Amino acid sequence: MTVLSSTILLQHLASLKKLSLSAGCLQLEHKRGDFTSSGSRKLYFDTHALVCLLEENGFTTQQAEIIVSALVKITEANMGIVYKDMVTKMQQEVTLQQIMSQISNVKKDMIILEKSEFSALRAENEKIKLELHQLKQQIMDEVVKVRTESKLDFNLEKSRVKELYSLNERKLLEMRTEMVALGLYLHA
Repeated sequence: MTVLSSTILLQHLASLKKLSLSAGCLQLEHKRGDFTSSGSRKLYFDTHALVCLLEENGFTTQQAEIIVSALVKITEANMGIVYKDMVTKMQQEVTLQQIMSQISNVKKDMIILEKSEFSALRAENEKIKLELHQLKQQIMDEVVKVRTESKLDFNLEKSRVKELYSLNERKLLEMRTEMVALGLYLHA
């Protein structure tokens, strides 16, 4: 086929209004059994009408049939590529349900993790409270001990001061007595 013939063919195919793409007498039915489980995809293409159109535009029957056969193969290949990446609504819903289930499981795991972390934090908090209470008790014991020792030291010092005062009072009394005795001795 020449370049001119291909150009004419493409121009005529683009402007075709009488070519039927619906059900007809001589049609090619394209089935893809591996596409989905819900059924097959079908391509309805009136190959006879296209062969007739090509023959009207100067192609032989054999050339027209080869062109139509090539177009059918190209269309099948293109449909295969397109359908390979497509999913059915059912497949999409199943996948969506699976994803939602996985999200739900992740949420549950997060809640469990949060609870376990919260429990760990609570246990850690209780441990710190207990240690703090023990430290407070130790400090209180030390304060009581220091107070007791201070009171004892204070009382000992107080007793020593009283003894010194008593001793000084006795000495003063003895000195007065001696002075009175000396004063009497000097007066007599």
